Amino acid sequence: MNNRLSKFERDVIDKLLNGNSDALRILKSQIDMARITCRNTGAGFFLSFDVPDTCSRVTPEKCRIGDVTATIAGLKYGAGFVLFVNDGFVRQLEGYSYEEPWPDEILEYTLSYMDECRNLPFHLEDDRTKR
Repeated sequence: MNNRLSKFERDVIDKLLNGNSDALRILKSQIDMARITCRNTGAGFFLSFDVPDTCSRVTPEKCRIGDVTATIAGLKYGAGFVLFVNDGFVRQLEGYSYEEPWPDEILEYTLSYMDECRNLPFHLEDDRTKR
């Protein structure tokens, strides 16, 4: 299995984790250290991550970030994404379409936020984190 993120997957994660928060910076570093353990596709995709226990954890320890959507060539209704955090570690990225088969290859896309005023589970400044 390919353990590297595609450009599209990396762009989605970067958009989801964009912000001025210690927790978001920690999640980005977790992604950089993570190993992809599973990659499934269908009417979307799932990427499962194994993050080393030596990485810092974030609080809240269980949350979701899912405010990014995409316009994708080949998908009439676009796509959405959810990043799952469990036990303070990033565990899974889900990408989903709206009842359409997921394209085999994604080359043309535009990512955007559902709402410019993001409602993240983390404070945008001065987050408390624990090891």
